[in-house]
Amino acid sequence: MQCAWHRVRGSSCAFVLLPIALVSGDLLAQTRDLEEIVVTASRREQSLQDVPASVAVFDPEDYSLGGLNTLTDVIRYVPGVNFNNNGAPGQGSITIRGVANVFSTASVGIYVDDVPYGSSTAFAEGANFALDNLLGNVERVEIIKGPQGTLFGASSMGGSVRYITRDPSLTEIEGRLAADFSDTKDGDFSQLYRGYLSLPVVEDRFAVGLSGFWQEAGGFVDEAVRGIEDANDADLRGGTASLLFQATDNLKLELAYTDHKFDFANSNDVPFDPATGEPLAGRYTIQAPTDEPTEITYELLSGSAEWTTDFATATLSSSYQEFAQKAFLDLTVAFGPFVDDLLGVPVGTNTVALDLQIGTERWTHELRLTSPESQTFEWIAGAYYTTEESNNFQGAIVTPGPLDLVTQQFPSEYEEIAVFGNVTWYFSPQLDATLGLRLSSNETSVEFTGTGVLSGPNLPKETVEDDVETYLFNLRYRPSDNLSLYGRIANGYRPASANLSLIDPGTGEILSVPFVESDTLWSYEVGAKGEWLDGVLAYDASIYRIDWENMQVFRSFMNVNVGGNADSDVTATGIETSVTWRPNDAFTLIGSIAYTKSELDDDDASIGGLEGEQLPRIPELTWSLNGRYDFDIGNLQAFVGAGISYQDERKSNFIGGTAGDGTVIAPATPNFTMPDYTLVDVRAGVAFDRYSVSVYATNLFDEYGFQNASTLSPEFGTATVLRPRTIGAVLSVEF
Repeated sequence: MQCAWHRVRGSSCAFVLLPIALVSGDLLAQTRDLEEIVVTASRREQSLQDVPASVAVFDPEDYSLGGLNTLTDVIRYVPGVNFNNNGAPGQGSITIRGVANVFSTASVGIYVDDVPYGSSTAFAEGANFALDNLLGNVERVEIIKGPQGTLFGASSMGGSVRYITRDPSLTEIEGRLAADFSDTKDGDFSQLYRGYLSLPVVEDRFAVGLSGFWQEAGGFVDEAVRGIEDANDADLRGGTASLLFQATDNLKLELAYTDHKFDFANSNDVPFDPATGEPLAGRYTIQAPTDEPTEITYELLSGSAEWTTDFATATLSSSYQEFAQKAFLDLTVAFGPFVDDLLGVPVGTNTVALDLQIGTERWTHELRLTSPESQTFEWIAGAYYTTEESNNFQGAIVTPGPLDLVTQQFPSEYEEIAVFGNVTWYFSPQLDATLGLRLSSNETSVEFTGTGVLSGPNLPKETVEDDVETYLFNLRYRPSDNLSLYGRIANGYRPASANLSLIDPGTGEILSVPFVESDTLWSYEVGAKGEWLDGVLAYDASIYRIDWENMQVFRSFMNVNVGGNADSDVTATGIETSVTWRPNDAFTLIGSIAYTKSELDDDDASIGGLEGEQLPRIPELTWSLNGRYDFDIGNLQAFVGAGISYQDERKSNFIGGTAGDGTVIAPATPNFTMPDYTLVDVRAGVAFDRYSVSVYATNLFDEYGFQNASTLSPEFGTATVLRPRTIGAVLSVEF
């Protein structure tokens, strides 16, 4: 819907993930006995072993010991999940199982506890601002793969990412302080400070929790025009204050406020030649930016009440959130020659910058009833309501001009009302089945006002209403304590949306469709989780097929994108496997591999793709190995560890070519195939009493690669490059 030229920068094997999910502080003093991991992926507490779905769980603090503090760092070790980095903090998109974001409405739902994050519309770039909350007040992260339409609603087509926050302790004072200092090869020094404190004000009844972080992330790309080194540095800060009131043994009340702010002047989008893949100005040299910084802010106020009775547990959650980005982007390469031609001046006379302001305000409310655990029959029922208002302002600044290239804004609104529920029958202790249903009513509206050469006509408020049903069927069989088998059928969707009009300035023809229809998919999955050799080997494997209809996409006209739906359907098939080898308490090695084919079913001229083409930015193959060895040095507990991860090549766009009927299909923009790359991370540490120290190196062999790339012409593209080798140390204390 928005213009292309404003590209934003901006019973499962509970022990399979345990070797990675070590807690912080005196973690090195703990033995590594197998223990049950409890998750809430099914909206009730369950052992990971008992969840009939593929779920990855990790504690962010475990990875922080090795300097891995972002989603980009950690998701490399989660099979079937990819993070498309847009080159700056707070920006990027998550894809799961080949359900690509070929549009600006997210295909993966992101939640903070029970609160959905961000915008559900394309007008506020919902897909491009995936919440990276690993530095926040997070106890664990649950990544649930496959559509979650019944329990999590719209935009959870590929799956859901849930940040489960840390509750204050009602019984004792708890806290942790940590500092991370690092230096990047040919880059700047970085420092990160984190901490949390939990205070029981009234024992067993009332507690307060405080957490915060501040990071000065050193840059590593230079800006050649003005001779600025390490120009992509960033300042990140955030904090959370939470209150927990255990009013009675059966009634719990919680309130939390979170505030995050990211400031940076440049992304690490390096210009390159799509024909050769070579950087145009140097491996870590960016094009000349504007002088104004980018600022991203996020605030969340949430509250919940949980009342437990013999009949059910009632959970009421409400929240209010605000998200905003203010940015200036340099568009001279894309639009400078066009402006010079319009004004009849020599090429290179004018520069073009974009003043981009995007924001969302959102309320959500959910009431959920959860039956007690049972060996015969369990159920969940609930109602959900959300409303949001978003804005998107874009103003091109032509210097020296004068020219009004485009000045436009399109405020939008979204409202969703839903009821949902599921029931589980236990035919026997070994066999059970779950049926789920969600009925959703969505309403999206947008209006448009604009002036300038590239602006479309003013559009009065347009509204699209959509009623959607989503379903779930699980069958679970546990022939023994060491094996769990499941089958899962589920569907998901993204809501329909009004569209922006785009008119050909030469002919007056309306190029865009009046609205973007809802897209839907069905997923079919079977999986197995278990252990061999008394737990020495553990595994988690799944195979799936996804049938995706009416995929929401961008359609490009004269370097301007508007929304639409693909003419071709998509079929995604894949397999994911994680295996843990743990021959003793001291050593653990985890290997994972994922293979994904996500392809167009037919030739599709509307998006420039041919039958059988892999969707953009989806690697076919990813794999990783992650190992750790614990040992004693006198009275000290020590560890060494290493990880290696592989990312297959990915396309930036459809390639196009000659269709089966002889028609030549041109891609919307030129494709560039991003080469594969392999990253190695190492870490080591010691702990004594309440103190611990670890040292690490990320990207040990200084691999150069593109995490993301886009092309504006056959001669010019920009790519988000990997951070070079970084060496650092983490010091922490617990109390």
